[in-house]
Amino acid sequence: MLNRIFLVCFISFLFTNTQSQEIKIIDSGNKLPIPNVHICTESTDKSETNYWVTNTDGIIKNTLKNKSKVAISFIGYKTLVDSIEPNKSYTFKLQPQTESINEVVVTGQIKPETVDKSIYNVQVISSKQIENKAANTLGDLLSNELNISVSNSGILGTTIQMQGLSGEHIKILIDGIPVIGRQKGNIDLNQLNLNNVDHIEIVEGPMSVIYGSNALAGAINIITKKNIRSKYSIGLNTYYESVGVYNIDGSFNANIKKHHISLSAGRNFFNGYSYSDIEQRTFTFSPKEQYTGSLVYGYNTKKLQLTLTQDIFREQLMNYGSIYYAGKKIINDTTYSFPLANDDRHLTIRANTKGNLNYSVSENSKISFMAAYSYYEKRKNSYNKNLYYLSEQLIEDTTRHDTTYFYAVNSRGSYTTLLNQFELQGGYDLIIETGEGKRITETQRIDDYAGFISLKYTPLPTLSFQGGARLIYNTKFDAPVVYSINTKWDAIKNVHIRASYGKGFRSPSIKELYLDFTDINHEVKGNENLKAEYSENYNLSVNYKVELNKNSFNFSTKFYHNKIKNKIDFLYDSINAAKADYINIDGIYKTIGGQFDVTYKLHPRLELKAGINYYGKSKYTTLNEYTYTPDFIASFNYHNLAYQFRINLYYKYNGKSSQFYEVEKDNETLIEERYIAPYGMMDLAINRPFINGKITISTGIKNILNIKTVDGTSSNGGVHGGSGDGGSSIAWGRTFFLKLSLNINKF
Repeated sequence: MLNRIFLVCFISFLFTNTQSQEIKIIDSGNKLPIPNVHICTESTDKSETNYWVTNTDGIIKNTLKNKSKVAISFIGYKTLVDSIEPNKSYTFKLQPQTESINEVVVTGQIKPETVDKSIYNVQVISSKQIENKAANTLGDLLSNELNISVSNSGILGTTIQMQGLSGEHIKILIDGIPVIGRQKGNIDLNQLNLNNVDHIEIVEGPMSVIYGSNALAGAINIITKKNIRSKYSIGLNTYYESVGVYNIDGSFNANIKKHHISLSAGRNFFNGYSYSDIEQRTFTFSPKEQYTGSLVYGYNTKKLQLTLTQDIFREQLMNYGSIYYAGKKIINDTTYSFPLANDDRHLTIRANTKGNLNYSVSENSKISFMAAYSYYEKRKNSYNKNLYYLSEQLIEDTTRHDTTYFYAVNSRGSYTTLLNQFELQGGYDLIIETGEGKRITETQRIDDYAGFISLKYTPLPTLSFQGGARLIYNTKFDAPVVYSINTKWDAIKNVHIRASYGKGFRSPSIKELYLDFTDINHEVKGNENLKAEYSENYNLSVNYKVELNKNSFNFSTKFYHNKIKNKIDFLYDSINAAKADYINIDGIYKTIGGQFDVTYKLHPRLELKAGINYYGKSKYTTLNEYTYTPDFIASFNYHNLAYQFRINLYYKYNGKSSQFYEVEKDNETLIEERYIAPYGMMDLAINRPFINGKITISTGIKNILNIKTVDGTSSNGGVHGGSGDGGSSIAWGRTFFLKLSLNINKF
């Protein structure tokens, strides 16, 4: 009898101790489990470290071997820190919080700052937002943003406008390195892929002191992923869109002690799209194929961070010509003509080699150094294709072929020190850009050497001032001393007021001065007589946040005013809208505007946002009169915690915009304003993670309203010609997409 009791007790003890113990995470309010919570543990003797993500029931297995500290975090909840032991089960209750996580930003900062403490107005688009939008390129991502206007062209790609100013006034950077290769003053945003991007930082307002030329309207800094926590990680993304888009990319990251290595590559393919239902060879949006690659090596110690990066981008775009019949072949006394076509093949290659070095001299002092070499090649070749024999040969007419090269050397160094209430940064910045090719008169080079200094003073915890100056030597144009002053005042709790004034300088680029850009759809002539731009900018913003339990409201108001002397712009041909000349606008060109937006959050499930931007641009004929454009955005983001899916709906109304044309009337040259009609765009994306976040599936509809072209009218009411149905090309209509993402991390 005693033996039987002992046996039962032993089996019960054995069964109890061999069960896996669990850690469960629930909401403190509704007691529901929270999936995809991040749990980090470290043993008290630091010999054991673990990372987990809870399953759909909010549970992980407790496989600890030692007593450990645990940190539990999830967006929309307060981070919980506690101690746990092995072979025990725990249930932790997370407290919801309305305060959003403040991302740390680096763009334009003396030292890294959280968004709310930055003296600049910085907008951060996180990796989660990129995932929610299922965006593939920077153009996709920014198309629904307030105060940013994105337009598409079948050849030139996607261009941008911010604060009423076009792309030549917006500095676009990747990890702080300027992107080269502008066409008509713009960077093609469709050539900037997001497959290895961590987040985007957008600074609105003058950044000329920090970044020099092309930074009057602001700066957009693309921050790439840097996996420094896991031993290794593997990522794979595939994307399909019903219009004929097929993308795939992959990445591998590894950390070996103090060393980090990252490798990524991708291929994007677009089959082309035409508005016409009639079978033909020509496309409104040309077919293209892109390849991207990146190799990164990093070395990190407590004081030293070294990063070496090699990026490569290759795009081939095909501009197919219409069919015509020519050539003769006599067979059995019958004469045959062959279907022929003239095709243009555009090849773009962009390569960047860069190195970053950061060294902490002391706790409050740091030295930063960056050097980069950028290579850009744009090649166009024309072929005569025989569509019967499917053969092709290079057209003998050399005027149909063109290769242009641009090379840029960038170097930037700075010393930063913190002295009580002062933050001081001083350094140098140099850019040497060279361009050569058949369409450029001789080999051209422009050097820009600058020294800059910024001083931030914080007399009170709620008040700070920052002033800066940039001394510039430009080898082509006389440059003034550029300066700016910024202030931030936290008037009352949760109210942030920012104001800034800045001077700017932009020298004409090599392309604007010397390059004749010509293809089947465009003819833009360089102008060697262009003058440099001199500008000033005023910005004012007020942010106010209200928090009520799980609810939060964020109100934001911004005002801006830009003045540009000698603004460089395009004057279009009234007969052929594809032809344009670079000109200096005589006088002071101005943009003025304001925006208001409100964001409501029910943490962590729901976010609603709406905003309006209303801005005016000077008319060419009378610079003190404005053409006004309203923009409106609205978005709905819902996160279902029980079933783990997200629904994301985005809408943007783009108001009437204008362009100016040279018109001959009664033997007199006049400037006429023409308008592009307003239109709205709407996108829907749904995504859900599987297998503890290792796999994410996204699907949805882009351009729900099926916008393709919109009417263009002149000031006298006539229709302005364009593509497709007699209007300006906007997009390729409604499409469906499916995206699959795989992410595996080993800690």
